[in-house]
Parts: sequence; C-alpha cells; structure tokens
Amino acid sequence: MVQTTATWLPEEARFLLRTPHDGACKNWISQGLTATKAVVVADLITRGTSRGPHAFLVDLRDAHGNPTPGVVLGGALRAAPCLTYS
Repeated sequence: MVQTTATWLPEEARFLLRTPHDGACKNWISQGLTATKAVVVADLITRGTSRGPHAFLVDLRDAHGNPTPGVVLGGALRAAPCLTYS
C-alpha cells in the first residue's frame, strides 16, 4: 500500500509530496548516500480524489550535496537510509 501522497496544488503549479509517518518513509538499496535524484511512488491526489500510484522524479540534494528544501534524509536506526518529504 502506498501511503506517501502527491497532492496537486494548482495555484502553485506543483505537487506536494508528503510521507505521513516514519513507517511510510522511502528506502533505497544502493547509491543512496550519493544520489541527487530519486523516483518516488506516491498516491496522486487531485481535487481531493485519489488517482492511484504515480512515479515522481524528486531532487534529493543541491549542487553542494545538501538536502533540497523539504527533503529529510536519515536512517541511523534502519538497515537502509530513509527518505521523507514534508
């Protein structure tokens, strides 16, 4: 079950991706410590209606290797790093 949502914000012409809790964070198996982009599967929400799972290409880090605004990278307590959005 996909718990991360991607809500279309028409007034801003962008998607807002949200991971509702730590148990729904995204995990990666390789290159996570150096990756600058990720494909995230999220439930697309438009006009308050779920449109099912869709893939989104997300920037993880800026040119200096810092997480982009809204991206939280972690995973100290997990076998693999964890990626969440706010």
